[in-house]
Amino acid sequence: MIDINQLKNNIIELSKKLDSLNIDSIFIEENGKLQKIFYKENSLHELRSCSKLITALAIGILIEKRMISLEEKVYPVIKNLVEIKNKNNIEKQEKWTIKDLLLHQTGYEGQMMSEKYIENIDKEKLLEYALNYDISYEVGKRYAYNNVEPFILSVFLKEKLNIDLIDFVY
Repeated sequence: MIDINQLKNNIIELSKKLDSLNIDSIFIEENGKLQKIFYKENSLHELRSCSKLITALAIGILIEKRMISLEEKVYPVIKNLVEIKNKNNIEKQEKWTIKDLLLHQTGYEGQMMSEKYIENIDKEKLLEYALNYDISYEVGKRYAYNNVEPFILSVFLKEKLNIDLIDFVY
């Protein structure tokens, strides 16, 4: 049997010593009750892969409200936001549907928008970076786990519905 109090103490001590772990919070469920063990209340929390789930839930709500559909094309809404210099991408981007982006089947080879790839890119240039990054595969044929699709969907929603994803889910 796990000693919950000892576990809590270990977590608290670990969080004090290893701030570099970038742990924002730790919760433990015990006997059906959620206990807050460690929580940085006054800091921003990096959602990372949780953003994929949040984006999917928001899309689901918008579909239920009949504001968008899974088969809706994304490109017509975002095409004029930045210059797409990589002309080879345009034919594939024109095929993108909301469903393709949710399924991570946009044709990108793999991860290209995680922190280590974009840390030196001006945040105002992320859409330009994403739309010009080489799309190696056919749309809808290959799954590649990536952060680019939720990002593009958030841009799409902002342009189409004048909704900031963060405000919509908040």
